[in-house]
Amino acid sequence: YQRAENIEISNSEFIGNKVGTLSEYNKYGGAIMINGLTIKSDSGITSAIHDCIFENNEANSGGAMYVGNAEVTFDNLTFNTNHANSGGAMMVSSGPSLGRGVTINNSHFTGNTALQNGGAIEVSGTLNINNSDFTENSANSGGALAVAGSDPVIVHDAVFTNNTAETLGGAVYVNGGALEIHNSRFEGNHAKTRGGALATLSNNSSTSGME
Repeated sequence: YQRAENIEISNSEFIGNKVGTLSEYNKYGGAIMINGLTIKSDSGITSAIHDCIFENNEANSGGAMYVGNAEVTFDNLTFNTNHANSGGAMMVSSGPSLGRGVTINNSHFTGNTALQNGGAIEVSGTLNINNSDFTENSANSGGALAVAGSDPVIVHDAVFTNNTAETLGGAVYVNGGALEIHNSRFEGNHAKTRGGALATLSNNSSTSGME
């Protein structure tokens, strides 16, 4: 436990960590929980958490990581086979009303699972995803990414491959969120009910340059 604004984690592995069980509510971040902070590293780098691996971690919300009401940038992170009720690898709840948001750059999400929404990520806040890939993640809705709330979620240069959903959105499920997807590729994703690649129940979604 650390209460601080200057945090840097690099070249580290988080494997097999667990908080509670999948069915226990209010259990956040199997490996890391970040809440209510604007994080800047002492070295001045823009990514406070970078070049790390998260594997086989588990929690009810955010199997590997939970980020709430925080401003932080992640770079070159790998999330493999993490598990949660929602947000198999990560749950993000950080909105612009607090002037905060999360950025994920150059990261890899593979084989993460959620019993409910967001096999890799569930987000109800401000999130930017850049140059990242999502492969073989699965959930009930949003095999890779589930978006809710009203804050902006912007995806650039992402690849979604072979993600699956039991119901809606093999790769991406949007329910009320504001989503933009640019220059991204969807291949081999599958949903059993609607939206093999993308299912949206929102009027605030847009795409450009997609394959």
